[in-house]
Amino acid sequence: MVKYLFLWLICALPILGQTTQMGAVNIQTSMTSADIASFGRITPYETQSIGNVLINPASLGGISFNQMTVSTYQLSSQFDYRHFNFVIPYGDLVYGISYGTNITSGFIETDINNGVIYDIGSFSSGFDVLHLSMGQKINEGFFFIDHFNYGFGLSMLTQVIGSERRSPGYGLDVGVIATTFFDQFWLDRVDVGFSVINAVSTGLPSWTYDANVGTSEQQLIERQIYTGAKFNLFNYSTAIHTGAYVQGFSLRDLMFGMDFQVANGLNVRLSTTYDMLQGQEFIYNFGSGLMLKRVAGFGNSVYDMSVDYNYTMYPFPRSNDPSHTISMTFLGQSTDQRPVVLLPEKSYDTDQPTASFSGTSDRNAFIYIYNGESLVGQVAANNNGKWEVNDLFLDVGYNAITFRSKSGTNDLSKPSPPVVVHFDQSPPVISTELDIMSDQVSIRLTSNEPLKEARLVSGNETLRFKKISDAIYTLAVPLPPEMKSGNPLPEKMMSYDIVAMDRIGNQSPTESVSFFVEPLFPADQAVVYNDAITVLGYASPYVEAISVNGKRIETDKNNGFSKSVQLNYGKQLVELNVKTRNGQRLNYYARLLCMKRFSDIPKFAKYRRDIEFLATLGYVSGKDDGLFHPEEEMTRRDVTLAIAKQRNIEPKALDYDPFLDVSKSDPDAGIISAAVDAGITYAFADGTFKPDEKVSVANAFKMLNNSGVIDSEDIVVSKKPIKRYEFALYFKQVRRYDQRVIYLMDWDQGYKLPK
Repeated sequence: MVKYLFLWLICALPILGQTTQMGAVNIQTSMTSADIASFGRITPYETQSIGNVLINPASLGGISFNQMTVSTYQLSSQFDYRHFNFVIPYGDLVYGISYGTNITSGFIETDINNGVIYDIGSFSSGFDVLHLSMGQKINEGFFFIDHFNYGFGLSMLTQVIGSERRSPGYGLDVGVIATTFFDQFWLDRVDVGFSVINAVSTGLPSWTYDANVGTSEQQLIERQIYTGAKFNLFNYSTAIHTGAYVQGFSLRDLMFGMDFQVANGLNVRLSTTYDMLQGQEFIYNFGSGLMLKRVAGFGNSVYDMSVDYNYTMYPFPRSNDPSHTISMTFLGQSTDQRPVVLLPEKSYDTDQPTASFSGTSDRNAFIYIYNGESLVGQVAANNNGKWEVNDLFLDVGYNAITFRSKSGTNDLSKPSPPVVVHFDQSPPVISTELDIMSDQVSIRLTSNEPLKEARLVSGNETLRFKKISDAIYTLAVPLPPEMKSGNPLPEKMMSYDIVAMDRIGNQSPTESVSFFVEPLFPADQAVVYNDAITVLGYASPYVEAISVNGKRIETDKNNGFSKSVQLNYGKQLVELNVKTRNGQRLNYYARLLCMKRFSDIPKFAKYRRDIEFLATLGYVSGKDDGLFHPEEEMTRRDVTLAIAKQRNIEPKALDYDPFLDVSKSDPDAGIISAAVDAGITYAFADGTFKPDEKVSVANAFKMLNNSGVIDSEDIVVSKKPIKRYEFALYFKQVRRYDQRVIYLMDWDQGYKLPK
């Protein structure tokens, strides 16, 4: 509302620059309908009045039908003023066009010849005016004011003498009307108006209308200021009118009048105008108006019409020469004005099952409420045309609420513009898609309805999605370093929580976006004790394919995966390759240490860890049953085979029995024979090897030392049989054994890591 007042003030400011603007008579303010003439044509407060547009263009505000009026005003039996007005509402604005003239013929034209005046004919003279206007009703409350009308008008005034027409002058009119309703039993409504006619004007240019007779200098067009108020009393049956007319800033006329409704559709009007410049005398007006309901039909519509008359009586010496004004106005269809919804001001979304509305309409009208095509309620407007609808139940979804009114014999009005109320208590349904773009994760969120916001929460950080359309929202976040390709298997999937809220405020369930894999087994830097493991884990829905050590595996219905992998003893890699849905590949790995373990070695045996390292490095091994038998005493066969293995002795091809007690069919015959030839061990003089003879601790140590497997200066003399665990511990003296153990346990070396 403030912007309209500001615009109006800008247009009115030029009048403050001058204290007076007197000049050519402005006939446009005489071009009113008879009901306006009944109040001295000083009525800047009249609303929804086509006949008052040339006094205040704001009077057009609120007119909802095409209207037309034709009026004639005979001034003291001398001059005839005739005018025509037509208005067209369009949207929230009302446009008007008016044409008026007071051109009168029959003036005697004379000539003089030799001092004698001759009548040589007659001519016509006067003015005509063309006026374009625009007005609007603003239904915004402001302090104690219920609504405003504002308007602008552009006039073109032309002087005519005979067949000559003066170049026109142009003027800009501005006006405003404020309306306040009251609930007192005697006071119903107050309208206060203010208008400036020719607030800005070009004036009439200089003119030579007859080279032999006369010329006219440039003239200003009379600026006129109107202010006044109207008070409706006693259930709108009586109205008091007051007004003032100012030329420049000089008070010209004061008006006081009354309007009575003597019967339904019949009004009687009277007023007096105090003329400050014409002898300070009173002018009296008497008028009547007759509303003719449903007098004409065109097509399927019925129309109303009003006929108004005014009689003006002047003081002496013109008391016997009154003026008459009569007008006929076509008011449009005989229907109520469509209701105006004041609250809510626009369509909205809600999670509440009911809605409330308020607005204005014709006085005492019945307001019918529609949801779409269905009638859902009815309320009555009060004496001022105000109405309220409270707690109207809504359907789930979109509700197109419209209002129609009916009062008296009028037909049902056209529906008001719909207020669409979207009732929704369902949270939005969202889905997400995830893509890897270089070092970023692009998340695309799709919603079944427009969202107020969508946000991603990660720890203490909150990021908001960018809107692409009502259904699509996107966000890019950096790929965490531990999730980048070429890193160890992540301990768990990266997870973000996504929450969306629709325009109403319904919040979706939190959706967790996780990527890409979460291994359950193995973890990076894991120590395992089997030569075969099963790689277990889960993949996110954004993974298309998974491979373990180059072999593709399938996921189950729960996105779980498993794959058996054969291992070698020692340190090694398990590589896991992930292919995302958008074709990106990510490579992860797990560094494993596969240790040889024997279940028959006591858990808390001091030598357990040493034997596990020795077995893992290949220095010792268990027996065919998979056990180590640590307390078992070793034979010559056992020691010979163990040393030959460390020396990489190849078995000898035999065509005969190498020893009397070792036949060529013995599976170890070739190794034993080759070991004897290599000097690792010896045979006895009687041609036997004695493979099952127990070996003493001293002899076992000597054999290891002499064969170069170990290099020790220790002296061992024990004659007791050597046990398997004791023999195994001698291998700790293998050259660089300690460095090999350290290397075995170093997680950062010895791998060809994937990119």
